[in-house]
Amino acid sequence: MAEYGVQLINDKNYVIANASDVNYILRSSGQINNSQFPTNTGGYYSRVYMDLSAFNNPIIFFRPMTAEQRVACIPGINDFQTAGSVTQKRATVLKWPNKDIGTLQYYIFDRWIPPERSEYGMQIFDATGGIIFDTGWNFMIVRAVKWLDPGYPNHDTTDPDGGNWTNLGALGSGNLAVSLPNPRGWIYTGWSTFGVMLYECVHLTGSDNQAVVSLVPRGEYLDMVPAGGWAHENTRSQMMIVDVSQSPVSYNPVRIEN
Repeated sequence: MAEYGVQLINDKNYVIANASDVNYILRSSGQINNSQFPTNTGGYYSRVYMDLSAFNNPIIFFRPMTAEQRVACIPGINDFQTAGSVTQKRATVLKWPNKDIGTLQYYIFDRWIPPERSEYGMQIFDATGGIIFDTGWNFMIVRAVKWLDPGYPNHDTTDPDGGNWTNLGALGSGNLAVSLPNPRGWIYTGWSTFGVMLYECVHLTGSDNQAVVSLVPRGEYLDMVPAGGWAHENTRSQMMIVDVSQSPVSYNPVRIEN
């Protein structure tokens, strides 16, 4: 928090801008189409990669409005390498190979300074004279944050091929997008003697945006027969919900690769 200058405080008494902070602002939005996913994966998994090489601290949100569109997103530096060196930051997007996601909308927010400048409104500059706030930017508008505690939900009650859904309740009406910034892994031992790793995903349904959590396979067999359940049983994950009603649906789209 700055010791001097302007501060903007919202209705929850949180500082949302001051003379030193850089907020999360929309850096990219666009669509992923089902046709971009490879089909020659043996019928067990399907994934694409989002190129995040130019990003600083991206948080990826999706707007999956049907159960067919449920995807898991694993963030961070991926295993794409040249001569043993990581050359690209990529996020992995996983879907069920037998599901058609159609066209799935995404939004990526980042801590960065957009090139756009407003013709009127408020601007804030840091001590060096660099702009760090402009009222015309597409800021990340957080509607809610929910935590999934250790051991919850229990996906072992039914087969993970679509039937193990847990409804987390209504998020409220509106144009919302959702993120699991760090999804947990779930081990299922019913398909083979080696076990299978799946990851959390979420989709929205209904006019009140019911959030439904389930699993998507990563496409990796485990080398031993592990106990089923959460891969790290004492961890919890976070679900973030943002209002994207004022965000453009196509803004600096990222490259999608498979």
